[in-house]
Amino acid sequence: MYNIHLNESIKTFDCPHCGEKSLTVWGDVSKNGDAHAVYYAGLMTGHQEPSVRLTLSIGGWGVDNPDEQQVVGRSWVFIEARPTSDSYEMMIRDPEESLYFDKLILGKPMSRPEALASPQVDDILRSRRLHRIQ
Repeated sequence: MYNIHLNESIKTFDCPHCGEKSLTVWGDVSKNGDAHAVYYAGLMTGHQEPSVRLTLSIGGWGVDNPDEQQVVGRSWVFIEARPTSDSYEMMIRDPEESLYFDKLILGKPMSRPEALASPQVDDILRSRRLHRIQ
């Protein structure tokens, strides 16, 4: 079971493509009670088609003193989620599009083909068992 932990902080930023005001939130995800991932979610509220642009880093989180080995073991993916009339759709995007592309602590960015082939990403994208924890 996955649990999403929300951070109460919200920061605004200007979209680098159109200049519209948008919001960022961040937090972490646990799997079966253990730290599993961290995320940064850009809420593109000023766009004609609102979306969430999610930078998700998986692996090596939850260790007391992360060293270079844990960071090397991490990888991250950039996902865009858009609402539909009755649900949402998700798309893997190129990592260079993420506002967090230069953040080394997130680990190795996965290209779109790598992310589509990753069992970790597939597991997260297909999961409907995500529960929110305050």
